[in-house]
Amino acid sequence: MIVAQATDIHAGIDNDNFLRFEKAVAWLGELRPDYVVISGDLVDDGWIEGHNRLGKMLKRLPFRTFVIPGNSDDKNAMRSALPGFIGSNVAGPLHFTEYCDDVLLLGLDATVDGAAYGDVTDHLPWLRRKPEAFPIGTAMLFIHHHIFPSGIRLIDEVMCRGIDELAELLELHGHRREREKPGGHAARFSFAFLSRPSATAART
Repeated sequence: MIVAQATDIHAGIDNDNFLRFEKAVAWLGELRPDYVVISGDLVDDGWIEGHNRLGKMLKRLPFRTFVIPGNSDDKNAMRSALPGFIGSNVAGPLHFTEYCDDVLLLGLDATVDGAAYGDVTDHLPWLRRKPEAFPIGTAMLFIHHHIFPSGIRLIDEVMCRGIDELAELLELHGHRREREKPGGHAARFSFAFLSRPSATAART
């Protein structure tokens, strides 16, 4: 099974990032993944029309796609423009869960209203129930904010908080942290937590 991840499109009125993303989508069409996860920062400056444009684009994709928000996204705009690609259309975090062929995909919305950093602390009860429901196979956890220090001070000031508690929770279920996989926000790390049997992903 192939799971592809795209992140940090940062589309705006004054840039060509949608064109760049369309080229990436064309490449994904050749790869033919089973799932695509877009892990936040879809647009810049709360560009509402950008969410609408992305929703129209995603409807044309031939593979199952999920989206979680980043700190630059408007959740209400996402609920309106991306109802088939987010975990919930009601108020609250936009988590998602998908289970297929012994692989559990989890998208965790760690955004904090009005803040650039992320925080998983309040969402650990939600996450705690998932490995108990699907105890066998591989689990992949997607979060917008990076969870490993990048060494870049300004970026690390907005990294995800509550990571020690998250690691303790996952280790209780036999999961281990995987580093150096495609990710979001800092774009140098990812947030996949893989259980036994382990899996690897090519880095792009």
